[in-house]
Amino acid sequence: MKKFLLSVFFLLGGAGFSGAFADDPQDVYLTIVNEDEANMGNTKAPARPLIVSLADGVLSLPAMPVDYQFQMLDENGTLVYSALIPAGSTQIVLPAMTGNFEIRLVADTYYFKGYITL
Repeated sequence: MKKFLLSVFFLLGGAGFSGAFADDPQDVYLTIVNEDEANMGNTKAPARPLIVSLADGVLSLPAMPVDYQFQMLDENGTLVYSALIPAGSTQIVLPAMTGNFEIRLVADTYYFKGYITL
C-alpha cells in the first residue's frame, strides 16, 4: 500500500510542486486574427497557432521573416507597452509589470494574439 501511495504522489508531481518554479517556461499559444477578411481566401482549416515560450520575463518566439510590432494590452484593453521586433529576432525582454495581459504580434493586415500573466 505504501508503494502505491508513493507512486500516486510522484505521478501527481510531488503534490503540486512540479512546475511551480518561476523559471519554468510557459508555452503561450497565439491565434491569428485577420483584419482584412476580403483577402483571406477560401480556407476550410483554421490557421495553426504560433507557439511562443515565456520564462523569467523573456518571450521566446520563432524567427519571423518580417518585422512585427509587439504590443501588450492590460485587462481594460489599454496599450501599456509596444516594441518593434526586427525580422529574424527570437526573443523579446518584457517590461517589469505584473498582471494579466493580452499580447499581440502585429503585421500589416493580421496579428497573432494570446494571453499571459506576469
